[in-house]
Amino acid sequence: MSPPPDGEAIPARRRKAAAEAEIVTLVTLPLSNRVIEYFQADGDDWQGRINEALNLIVNRHQAREAKKRARLRARNSIRRRPPGARA
Repeated sequence: MSPPPDGEAIPARRRKAAAEAEIVTLVTLPLSNRVIEYFQADGDDWQGRINEALNLIVNRHQAREAKKRARLRARNSIRRRPPGARA
C-alpha cells in the first residue's frame, strides 16, 4: 500500500481498541538522529510513538492554558464584586 499524497488525511492506527479513529496528516519533519534512534530502539511503529509523545505534550500545554484561564476568570470575578460582598 503506497502512502497518500502529501496533505491527505488518513485514519491513524490506535493502540487502544476503544479509542476513536484520529485523523492524521502526513508531513515531512526534520528530527535529530538521537530522537529517531531513541524511538526506533523500542521496535516498529516508532513514528506512532513519536506522535503519542507529541500528543502528550500538546495535552499538557492545553491543560495548563485552561487552568491559567480559569485562574484569571476567578481572579477577575473577585475584583468585580462590591467591597462588602466578599465572603
